[in-house]
Amino acid sequence: MLGKVITEQGQVVNNDDIMVVHLHLKEGETIAPHNHPGRRIFFTVVEGEVEVYLNEEETYPCTLKKFWI
Repeated sequence: MLGKVITEQGQVVNNDDIMVVHLHLKEGETIAPHNHPGRRIFFTVVEGEVEVYLNEEETYPCTLKKFWI
């Protein structure tokens, strides 16, 4: 089999080229403000919605987001 289903939570890949984090947040659960200087950020929401704050400004709820820090 060439593919692998990722079931573990947290950082599943972290090297010089890429970091992949797999999270399952409960409704109302938040992630503390943090930075990823010099990184290109991509994330996708599989179910539900997420609100993202960039530079302390709220963006619209989204299911796919990319931004450069």
